[in-house]
Amino acid sequence: MMQLRTRRICTVSLYMIMVLFFFPARCRAQETSTSSTRSPGDGTEAPATGKVLKLDDAIRIALESQPRIKASEQRIRARQALLGQAKSAYYPTISFNNSYRSSTSSGTTKTSIKAFDFVSSAASMNWTIYNFGRREGTVQEAKDNLESERFATQTTTEEVILGVKQAYYRYLQAKALVRVKEDNLCRVFVRGRH
Repeated sequence: MMQLRTRRICTVSLYMIMVLFFFPARCRAQETSTSSTRSPGDGTEAPATGKVLKLDDAIRIALESQPRIKASEQRIRARQALLGQAKSAYYPTISFNNSYRSSTSSGTTKTSIKAFDFVSSAASMNWTIYNFGRREGTVQEAKDNLESERFATQTTTEEVILGVKQAYYRYLQAKALVRVKEDNLCRVFVRGRH
């Protein structure tokens, strides 16, 4: 119990030392910079010289660089390819086959050698007219999977946007709280000097 009380006293003393030694210069600097960056008449601050990241820019950057979104887009492309593959069952398949063979045969005498060339070509076409709904079911399944993947991509995109917005507004909130606390400390310090 005594150690806890001693620790609190040390912490409060440390804060007081920081306020007494470090904040006076900061408050004076803040007073001069505030008077120079205020716009006349409206009480708002002029924009800083550095580039400020806007919410729309943060969302755009997150959408361009988020690996979950890129992976989801690739899954959509894969599902589109599977849909095309399933639709191929509506079309005929055509196959061609060519062969060539050459042979020689000799008779009983050495002077009579005969050469034979064999050439054959074939073409075949298969076309499924009806298979009791199997083809239509496969195509519908591929369409449903593609639509499901599109919804999953939309959900992922919305989650990323929500996360960026939450982080952006938490940052603005923390920044505003720091500014308010600094202003309060400066007021306490200035009031203590007078």
